[in-house]
Amino acid sequence: MRTERILLSLVLASAAALVGCDKKAEFTPYPEEVKANMTNECIRSYASSSTTQYSEEQGRTICECFTKETEKALPLEKIKLYEEMIAKNDQSPERKKLDEVFTKISQQCLKN
Repeated sequence: MRTERILLSLVLASAAALVGCDKKAEFTPYPEEVKANMTNECIRSYASSSTTQYSEEQGRTICECFTKETEKALPLEKIKLYEEMIAKNDQSPERKKLDEVFTKISQQCLKN
């Protein structure tokens, strides 16, 4: 249950951090501001979770890993699409595929 909450916190924090970012037609590294926002939102979400079993330093490391791995796995355009899907409670097959990507990234970062 704790891991599920942490995973959800990571995904929602990252999606929320991307509000207002410009669309990109092709993959490019995320702007530094986007990476900082993703990491900071993740850390804030982590800190507010009453079920956190990790120290603040461990939380920061996990959040930095999540941001880095997300950047490698998905272009910014897909992240923005995912954010819209979350806001609309979209349950499409594409949303489920993106959920799987984020879950895999989260699990990888939690193991490290």
